Parts: sequence; C-alpha cells; structure tokens
Amino acid sequence: MNCRFEYKAYVRTFRRPLVTAHGSWRRRRGIIIRLEDGDGRFGFGEIAPMPPFGTESLRASLQWCENMSPVLDADRPVPETLPCCQVAVRAALDQMLGAVSRHTFPVASLISGQADLEKKQDLGFHTFKVKVGVFDRGREFDWIDQLAGALRDSHHLRLDANGGLDAGGLVRWLDFLEGKPVEYFEQPLPKGRETGILEASRGYGTPIALDESVARSKDLQLWADWPGPLVIKPSILGHLKGAVPPGAVGSSVFETSFGYEAALQFLARHQTSEKPIGFSTEEFLREDGWFIHDRGPRVSAGVVTSEDLQVLWESRK
Repeated sequence: MNCRFEYKAYVRTFRRPLVTAHGSWRRRRGIIIRLEDGDGRFGFGEIAPMPPFGTESLRASLQWCENMSPVLDADRPVPETLPCCQVAVRAALDQMLGAVSRHTFPVASLISGQADLEKKQDLGFHTFKVKVGVFDRGREFDWIDQLAGALRDSHHLRLDANGGLDAGGLVRWLDFLEGKPVEYFEQPLPKGRETGILEASRGYGTPIALDESVARSKDLQLWADWPGPLVIKPSILGHLKGAVPPGAVGSSVFETSFGYEAALQFLARHQTSEKPIGFSTEEFLREDGWFIHDRGPRVSAGVVTSEDLQVLWESRK
C-alpha cells in the first residue's frame, strides 16, 4: 500500500537542563510524520530518538524521511536499525486504519525537588520519580531522606539511576533504602550488567526495575522473567516481538502530543500492570504549542483524536 508521506522536524527546549547519568539534556528534537492513503484516511506518528538508549540518531531519522518522501510503501519494512522510525510508521498506520483503544492510567510524576513533591501531592499524584546517581551520594541520600519524610501515607518514590552506579554504589544505595517508601529502584547498573544487579540486590527488600536494559523489543523478550518491573518506552521500542511481559510499566520520552498519544495507545493494548505510568513529563519543557493532552494524576488514551492532531499539524509551520 502506497501512502502520501509528509514530515516536520521539531526542536523543543527544556525549562532547565534535565541532568541524568547520561548527561545534561537541553533540547528535545524529533520528527512528526503524516501518512495518507488514496481514500483520504490519515494518521500520525512521531520519531523521538534517544541514542543513549540505543536508538538511531536524529540525523539518521531525517535521512530516512528524506528518502521516503513523498510516497511511502507501507508494505516495505523499516530497517531494524531505525526503531523510532518503525514505531512512528506503525502508529500512523494504526491511526489511519481507525485502531483506537481507550483506557485511563494513573500517572507517576517526575519531580525535581521537595516543593515540586508537595505541589504534586496536592494535585493528587501518589507516586514520584527522581533521578539519582548524578551528584555526590551523601547529598543524594540527604535529599531522598527529605523527600521520604515529606511523603503522605501510601505515597511512594521511584529512583532512577540511568545505569550510573557501580556494584559497590548499588550496595550502598540498597543499604540506605531499606525500609524507605520506595516502590522500586530503576536501572542502577548499565545495560549488560543485569547479572551483577541480581547478585548485588539479593537479600534486599527494594525491587529493582530495568529500563535501558529493555529499551528494544528484543531485549524486552530477553528479560521477560526479570523479578522486578520492566520500564518500557513505547516510542523507542521498535517492532514488537512477542507479548509484552506482565511486569512492564510504560514511560514517556518527552514526546509531543503525536508520540504521547501513540505511546498511550500502545500501552492501552499491551500493559497489564496497574502501576502508574511515567507520563508526567511535559512540564519539564517550555510551553510551545506541541502538547494538547490534559495533565494530571490520570491520563486517558483515545481522548485526543486524529482530528485534534490534524489541527495541531496544520498549526505547526
């Protein structure tokens, strides 16, 4: 099936640099694609590369778009080396063919400090994610103690090290976290050190989640039996190979509303866990008109329609 293929690149700016173990992130760059068939049906997808997670680069994505425009053969497979492009095409085709799912998810909020935590608790959030493994460990321990002390009953933290620790550091963190209201500790060691994570965490009570280790679909299947949560980012997963494991929990990659809705659609079809998804990320970016979803402690797939996205597409030059 041949489809008319259009694309628009975007650049979005973080309100302040997002600092993780991967470095400092100042701008979010990506590409929106639009497909339309001969009957006038259309759909959108978003290419949102994250090279530190093993995806293609923005340059490679743009080159692929230039090669495909103005007509895309939807029956021609997108190369495995372009997982974000794969995701974008699949999302656009699903939307074009009317495959819409509806589901409401609780949301975990990424926070930057105690004032942010208190504000989010007032708004109704119950689960809060913080980045660690970036600054001095003692300083981060003090910060986590402050946040834990400010949590209300039944509220929890999620810690994300983005693979920035070593085995000794992981043990020190696990010692520190014993008995604290932490739902899970995400990707403490780099991808490839999963056995080391299992060995270091044996006997501790804090569950360990994988993130970078399951960024691609083939890796997700490899670690399907992991004893803790599997944090999946639908926008960079590539073609799904096999079923999504029951421990999978969705996470955003700072998409615009095009990719955000596509990721919600994926999770509505595939996530069975009732854990809150990591989709409270938009507030870290400057207001620029690229995001039209509601924000809050719950988010619903299927509320923003293809017609809404068409209006957004037309508004972006």
